[in-house]
Amino acid sequence: MTKHHLTLRPNLIGNTKLQDDYIIRRDLRPVGRIHLLNEGVAADQVWEWGTNLPLATPWWCIGRTPSLEEAKIAFLEAWTRLYDGLEPEQIAHWHAQQDAAAERAIKLRDRPQSGDAAQGQREASIKQVLDGSESQAK
Repeated sequence: MTKHHLTLRPNLIGNTKLQDDYIIRRDLRPVGRIHLLNEGVAADQVWEWGTNLPLATPWWCIGRTPSLEEAKIAFLEAWTRLYDGLEPEQIAHWHAQQDAAAERAIKLRDRPQSGDAAQGQREASIKQVLDGSESQAK
C-alpha cells in the first residue's frame, strides 16, 4: 500500500472561499472534492465526496455521508484503493493532463514572453495553478 499525503483545502473561486466545500490534493495536485450538499440541522446534512482525475474511475470513487469526518474517511479508503490500482502509465497520463490544463490556464492569464525568464515564469505559474494559489499570487 502506498503512503498518501493528502491535504484538504477550502475551495476557492477567484478570491472567494466557498463554505463547506473542500478540494483534496495529493502532492499539490487536485485529486478530489468534499462538499456539503445541503445546509440545515446536522441530522439532515449530506456530504458528497469523490475523486476527480482525468481518468475513468469506478463507481465506488464517489459517495455521500452524513458528516464531514465520515466523508474524509470514505474518500481516503476509495482513494487508496484507486491509486494503488493505477499503472505507472495511468499516473503519467493524469499528470500530463493536469500539467497541460495548467499550461492552458497560464496562457490565457499571462501575456506572451520569451527566453529563460518565460520558462521560469511558466514553471512557477504551473506550480501556482496546481497548488491552488494562483488567485493569491496576483
